[in-house]
Amino acid sequence: MSRRDIAILAAIVAIGAWLRAPLLSEGLWRDEASTYYDVAARGLVDSLAMIVRIELAPPAYFLVEKAWAYVAGVGPVALKLPSFIYGLALIIVVYALGRAVASPAVGLVAALFACVSQPAIDLSAEARVYEFSALFAALTLTSYAIAFRAARPQAALGWFAGFGIVLAYSNYAGSVLLGLLFLATVFVRLRRGDFGRVWGFLVACVVIAVVYLPWLPIMLAHARIGAPFQEQTRLDTFFDIVNKDFGHLLPLASRHGQIGIAFAIGALVCLFLAFVGRRRGELPSRPGVVTILALCTVGGAVVEALLSLREPRYIFVFAPGAWAWFAWLTCRFGAWLWRATTWQKTIAAVVFVGLVALFVPSERLARDEGPIVSSGIRDLAPAAIALQHAHRTLFLAVPDYLAPTFGYYVGRVTGAPVYGFARWNDPQIFVTSGYLAVWTNPVALLTAEARIEGMMDGQYDRLCLLRDTILIDRAKMPYTRANALIAWIHKRYRPISSAVYPGRFENVAMEVFAGPSR
Repeated sequence: MSRRDIAILAAIVAIGAWLRAPLLSEGLWRDEASTYYDVAARGLVDSLAMIVRIELAPPAYFLVEKAWAYVAGVGPVALKLPSFIYGLALIIVVYALGRAVASPAVGLVAALFACVSQPAIDLSAEARVYEFSALFAALTLTSYAIAFRAARPQAALGWFAGFGIVLAYSNYAGSVLLGLLFLATVFVRLRRGDFGRVWGFLVACVVIAVVYLPWLPIMLAHARIGAPFQEQTRLDTFFDIVNKDFGHLLPLASRHGQIGIAFAIGALVCLFLAFVGRRRGELPSRPGVVTILALCTVGGAVVEALLSLREPRYIFVFAPGAWAWFAWLTCRFGAWLWRATTWQKTIAAVVFVGLVALFVPSERLARDEGPIVSSGIRDLAPAAIALQHAHRTLFLAVPDYLAPTFGYYVGRVTGAPVYGFARWNDPQIFVTSGYLAVWTNPVALLTAEARIEGMMDGQYDRLCLLRDTILIDRAKMPYTRANALIAWIHKRYRPISSAVYPGRFENVAMEVFAGPSR
C-alpha cells in the first residue's frame, strides 16, 4: 500500500467520522433500548436467554456489546460508540476488499462509497447489530477474494471460515449472504472449468455450517415466529421491493424515489462495459470474483424481498460486496472515459450530471435542521421523572412499542414501572412471540380500561399517557385499536397538561390526567 493510498484512505475515514459523529448524540429509540435490556441482564446465561426471547437475531453482536457495556457503561453514547467504530473500520476493510477484488483504485472508490452511503452513516450511530454484521461481511468477502486468487489459499480460507462463523452468528442475513456466496462460487467455478479448486472452499463452508448447528433450532423457531408488523411480499409488489432493496445498496442514494431509473442506468452501463471491455480484451473472458459479488448483490435484494424485508438495515450486510462491485464498474467506466472521444465524453458528462441530480448530496449531507433526536421520549424524560417524584403516577405507553425507550430513559432512573396497550405487563421487554394474538384479543380494550380504572382508584393520582402521534396499522398489527383507549381516557379523566415531542423514529405526545376526585 503506497503512502498516497494511505493518505487518501485516512482522509476518507476522517470524512466518515465527521459525517457520523453528530449522530452519536441523538439518543436511543426502541430498538436500541432493546439492546440495553439484552446487555443489562445480570450474567452471560441471562443475556443469552434475553436475546433468544426478544431478538430475532443471533447473539454475537449483543455479547460483544455486553462486554463493552461492562467497561464503558450503558449511557446512550456508550452503547452507540461500538457501531461508530465498526462503521469506520468498515471503510478500511471495504478498501481491502476492493483491492483484493481488482486494484488499489477500486479499493479507494469502494471506501469512498462506504464513507458516504446513506445507510452506512445512519447505522454507524445505532446500538444495533447492522454495522457489526456488515464489518464481518466485508472481512469474510475480503478473505474469500484473497483465497479465490491465491495459489495457496489455505490461510485465507481459514480466515474466511473464522469470519464467516462470526457473520453467521451475528445476523440471519449473514447466513443468506454465505449461502449465496456458496451458490455463486459453484456456478463461477463450473463456468471457469476449474471446479477442482473449490474443495478447500467447500471444507471452509462445512466448518461454518457445523459450528452454526447449535443455533439452528433457535433460528428455525425465530423463523416460525416471524414479524407480524412487516408487510408480506405479494406478487404485485415483489419487483418494487427488489428495486428498493437494490436501491438501498447504491452508494450516495438518497430517498428521492428515482431508484428505478438508477438501476436501469446501472444495468445498461454494466452491459456496455462488458461488451466494450471484452471486444478490447480489457475484461477477463471468464467470470471471477466480480461476477460473484454481482450475483450476491442482486441475489441478496431478491431473497430479502422474498422474506418481506425492505428496509436499508435488513439488506446492509450485502452492502460491502455491492460497493466493491460498483467501484469496479466505476473504475472500468473511468478507464473507458479516459480514452473516449469528445462526443463520448460529452454524453458521459450529461449522464454524470443526471446521476448527481438524483443522488448527491445524500439526505444526511444535505440535512440542516438542527439537533437530531431519535425518539421524542428522550426530551420528555425530565418532565416524566419530575412527575414521578411529585405524584403517584401510572405511566401508560400506547401503543406498547414505546415502552422500551421509556423504560430506558425513565424507568431505569426512577424504578417506575410502565404499562402498555395491548401488552400490559413489562412492555419494555419487547417480545414478538404471541404479539399478534395479544393485539387481536377481542377483550383487550375492555381489559385495559378495567385495569386503568382499578389502579387509578386509590393507587395512583396521576395518569401519564405516552402515545404515538403517528398511529397507523402495520401489516397484520391493528395498532389503531389504541385510538379507542385514548378516547376513553380523555372522556374518563381530567386532562392537566399535554405536549408533543418529535423524533426521527418516535414522535410522542405526553398527556397527564388527574385521577378521580375524592
